[in-house]
Amino acid sequence: MDVDNEELSCLMESGYLNLAKGRFKEAQDIFEGVEILVPNSEVVQIALGNLYFDQGKPKEALSYFQKALSLNPEDGISKVYVAKGLLANQKREEAVAKLKEVEKLDAQESAKNLAKSLLQAIGEVK
Repeated sequence: MDVDNEELSCLMESGYLNLAKGRFKEAQDIFEGVEILVPNSEVVQIALGNLYFDQGKPKEALSYFQKALSLNPEDGISKVYVAKGLLANQKREEAVAKLKEVEKLDAQESAKNLAKSLLQAIGEVK
C-alpha cells in the first residue's frame, strides 16, 4: 500500500495530538500503524520513543531512540533523542558525549540547537 508524505504527516500529527492529550493507547496505535507503513523511518521510532518517555518508561524510550539512530546513524536529531534517553536512564556522561558529538557534526541547525539547549539545561554549557 502506497501512502504519500502528506498522509503520513497527518497520521503522525494525529499521533502526537493524542500523545499531548495523554491518550497513550491511541497514540501508540497510530504510531505502530505508521511503523508498519514505513518500517525504516527514524521519525516513527522517535515518536514511539517519545510515547514511552512521556509515560515515564525511560528504558523503553531509549530503546526506540537507539533504533532511530541505527536506521540513520548520521542523523543529528536521532542523536539528540538518544542523549535525552540516556539522561533519563541516569547515563549523564554518555549523554553529554552524544550531545557534543551533535555540535561537531555537519548536522541540521535544529539538531545543534536542541543539543545546545540540553547541554545548557544540565549545566554543561554556560
